[in-house]
Amino acid sequence: MQHNFNLKFWLGVLSTGIPMLAMLVAIAISSGNDLPKPAFPAWGRTYLTGYNAAQIDHYLFRFDLFGFGDRIREADLLILGSSHALFGISAEQISTSLSRQRGHRVAAFNLAVGGDGLGFAREVLEANRTHGQTLLLDLYSNDGGLLSPAARKVLQGDILVAYVAVALATTEFARDWLLDRLLPRIDFGRGASLRVERHLRPVVTRRWDNGDLDDLWTPEHGSLFQKPAQTLVPRLLIDPLQPKGPHLALLPKYRDYLASRDSRVVLTLVPYDDYRVDEAKLIAEQTGRPFLQIEPADLQSLDGGHLNAGSRSIVTRRMLDHLFDQSAR
Repeated sequence: MQHNFNLKFWLGVLSTGIPMLAMLVAIAISSGNDLPKPAFPAWGRTYLTGYNAAQIDHYLFRFDLFGFGDRIREADLLILGSSHALFGISAEQISTSLSRQRGHRVAAFNLAVGGDGLGFAREVLEANRTHGQTLLLDLYSNDGGLLSPAARKVLQGDILVAYVAVALATTEFARDWLLDRLLPRIDFGRGASLRVERHLRPVVTRRWDNGDLDDLWTPEHGSLFQKPAQTLVPRLLIDPLQPKGPHLALLPKYRDYLASRDSRVVLTLVPYDDYRVDEAKLIAEQTGRPFLQIEPADLQSLDGGHLNAGSRSIVTRRMLDHLFDQSAR
């Protein structure tokens, strides 16, 4: 009797479970968009730097995980700054141009981290015992260069915490990447409506060898950095007479840090909507460091502050032209 009950129970489960699974797959296919999911990061070529709300660059750079400290120490030029520098300056382009000009390899690495600026960059430089590199600093940052909450959390941890944080973010991404377009993510929400979403959340990847931004992918728009839709790429709205962007400032301790470095420091400001280039020049004067002003014409951004791949190339080329001019003097 018990055997018959068990058999009927499992038959009932299968008879309802299989159609339910088929229905979920049908919902996922019919409700999802047709945008292809991003390529899975290839070890040694690209790496996951941010997924959903998690950022792992802080851990990779600060604790010298997976050889990032070696690449930072071996670079001849380091790009410092926030996400503006990450989206707006190409280490690969700088390396190629300087290597051609000087007749030998010049390695560059993009050390910019979203949400932070010189405060966290200094922590990374000191933790990795860098010495003698040229530092190219984009002056856009929050709170005068102060550490972000994410950076402070990282500095309170240790290398074990760092490995765990990287593993958790990577595992979550790998799970969602595998399930994306296979099974739906169903959000019942707080209201009466049921919402079906893709499993994948926003994905940010960077180059393994030089830290350059590889792409930003979202489930709503697909690739936003490399292949953005024209409707999502507004031209920068720059009015030098009426700047509306945030004020630029560096705390005295960071100005003193720049002035005291025993290596070459070059300052710049990647253009964004209503950027305050005069304030950037003032910071350069206060620190006694050269400033590379970038012409903002014909640039396109994702949101008024972060450039797309094509404009990153233009900005880097214009910046290099100024750098070559200074070297020729």
